[in-house]
Amino acid sequence: ADFRERSEPRLIFRTDEEDNRRGHEVIEQYLSGLMPALDTDIPAADDPDWTWEEMRVYNHGAFPYEGMYIGMPAVYFRRGKRYTRCIICFTEIQLICSKDLTTWQRLGDRQPFISPSPAGSGAYDLSKNLPPSNAVVRGDELWFYYTGFKYQGSGRAFDPDRSAIC
Repeated sequence: ADFRERSEPRLIFRTDEEDNRRGHEVIEQYLSGLMPALDTDIPAADDPDWTWEEMRVYNHGAFPYEGMYIGMPAVYFRRGKRYTRCIICFTEIQLICSKDLTTWQRLGDRQPFISPSPAGSGAYDLSKNLPPSNAVVRGDELWFYYTGFKYQGSGRAFDPDRSAIC
């Protein structure tokens, strides 16, 4: 209430081994052409920077709706070392829900609610998507405005047209 007294921080939501298993599977599907291409650089298979990384929650929006909370974690998939061009990385926004903001339930079998658009589509959300902090209620629909980035990583020239609200 006074911003001085706080409870001890505790972990309430994170990725787990199922996310890592699924992350490896999804990245392999992109690499094999089973999923639409991402706008990313793929190194040679023997490149020492081409390592598997743990999947992580990049950020997590949540908002109240109809007596519960809807959460939208951006799950970060990555293979390759950060800050190199030797990387495939992207986020997909999943859905979770909670009645108390402490215990979260995964929805939709961890499938993406919002995933990257295919390379060459002309869209902004080709690589990194950041979830909204709330939905816009329009009649009997929920509209979700999120931030989409064309690409990730360092080494690219400055591009003032690299992201947009999608």
